[in-house]
Amino acid sequence: MNRFLLFFLIIFFLIDIFLNPGIIEKEKFSEKRIKDEYKDLSRFKNCKNCNIYVPKYLKPNHCEFCGICIENKNHHDFIIGKCVGKNTCLIHFLCVILFIFNLFRTCFLLLFILIDMFYFLFY
Repeated sequence: MNRFLLFFLIIFFLIDIFLNPGIIEKEKFSEKRIKDEYKDLSRFKNCKNCNIYVPKYLKPNHCEFCGICIENKNHHDFIIGKCVGKNTCLIHFLCVILFIFNLFRTCFLLLFILIDMFYFLFY
């Protein structure tokens, strides 16, 4: 059971690291291109750092650590070294839940081993 959970934790962690979190492409939403195609810019959010206009329905947020705009950004995670966005939110959540579950399971197993050793030594 422990190997099974550890295997899935490693798989989810690797997917979380290598999956694109929803990076908004600068070429697709460049300021010049959007201003040429659309007259009304009220439906777009301007990112001054990236010089792009992104539709508001994508919920763009600029990450100060990565220096890019992420679609529906949740937070920047320092463990995986990148942002958690639209594409990686569920995988990241599963990875955290599996990690916490494995941590508590290991602590309880260690506690039972220590109790067993204590019982064996003194009784």
